[in-house]
Amino acid sequence: MAIEIKRITEDNEAALRLPNQPFKRFGRLLVTYTEAGWQHQEQLSAEVAEQTFPEENYQLQDIDAVGFALGAFTDGQCVALATFEYDFHFNRYLYLADLKVNQAFRRQGIAVQLLQAAEPIAKAHGKRGLCTIAQGPT
Repeated sequence: MAIEIKRITEDNEAALRLPNQPFKRFGRLLVTYTEAGWQHQEQLSAEVAEQTFPEENYQLQDIDAVGFALGAFTDGQCVALATFEYDFHFNRYLYLADLKVNQAFRRQGIAVQLLQAAEPIAKAHGKRGLCTIAQGPT
């Protein structure tokens, strides 16, 4: 299976309708910053929960107004999508606003490929790298 990472344009904007699918929540990651630097702690839950985010109804013009989107395609079908914003809270990093991978294609490194494809775009816009905010269960 060959995966091709492409920028979302008018030619392939149907990829923005990639549906959200359930994912498992089995804990949470607590991130803190102290004088010693960034640290994280994993807290595993006693029970595994399943969650699905509501659909976003993305519009290409809205995404392009603040950043861009990348899709992962195989055999002409979009199987993963990442959206990015250039000016998130005025920091020096490109913000990963959304990332989703079709269930059948998870755990194959496709999300990593999307993030790696965004890095040179971030650098070309004077960004140091990528950042995101983890979302809790609500």
